[in-house]
Amino acid sequence: QTVRQLEYKSNTQQTASFAALKGNLAWPVKGKLRNYFGKTILQSQLHQTGVIIATRTGQPIKAIAKGKIIFAKWLFGYGQLLIISHGSGYMTLYGHIQTIIKKIGDVVQPGDIIATTGNTGGNIKPGLYFAIRHESKALNPMKWCAKRIS
Repeated sequence: QTVRQLEYKSNTQQTASFAALKGNLAWPVKGKLRNYFGKTILQSQLHQTGVIIATRTGQPIKAIAKGKIIFAKWLFGYGQLLIISHGSGYMTLYGHIQTIIKKIGDVVQPGDIIATTGNTGGNIKPGLYFAIRHESKALNPMKWCAKRIS
């Protein structure tokens, strides 16, 4: 099954509420931004489709909004990766995880601890890869989350 087929089906009110949270969502972990959205990836023509938040290993990662876990396993380049569907094509991705706490099918609320930070997937320094997608289009987390990260 594809991520799209597994997408959490929510009603219009829940979907509208996620979109209405733009600019006010909490960051999933405290830390400092290390890689910014849109930045060119070293020695390539590719660009960052999310952000890297530098933090210590083992820090709790929290869901930023209500949703359903649709992916929770290793993915090349991201290490341990967890994806939450928020309905209507909105998803958040959490990568380089040390420990995945929630499992596929779990419904989470904002602030629920879903995993812990690490450096899996080739990341030399510990931190969290965090991304937001709508209909597979990368969105800038800095425009969706509150201005202060920690």
